[in-house]
Amino acid sequence: METGSSWRKMWSVDQKVSDACLDENVDINMVRLFLSGDAWKVITQLVQVKQQQQIWTCVVCHHDLNNATQSVACDMCLNWYHYKCVGLQGKPKSKYWFCRSCYICDTSGN
Repeated sequence: METGSSWRKMWSVDQKVSDACLDENVDINMVRLFLSGDAWKVITQLVQVKQQQQIWTCVVCHHDLNNATQSVACDMCLNWYHYKCVGLQGKPKSKYWFCRSCYICDTSGN
């Protein structure tokens, strides 16, 4: 059984674990080598909770993306955004869409 302190720590980490880990193309096992046993346990527990809840939030405003027709995912980092939060009037015209952070990183060669 988890103590209150443990759950507070997990909640703190939960705020830092991207909803992108829920994407079907993401294999969280790839990061296991870089984590301690305890850290891996926390991460896998958080991912399980996120999978059960299936709540996707906008990275900018942190509100639920309850209307999928008004949101877009970055094709690089897999984070989701409300159109209005990233200055879009509607669905992007291009096949691929990149958030500002990924676009800047990609165009600068970093």
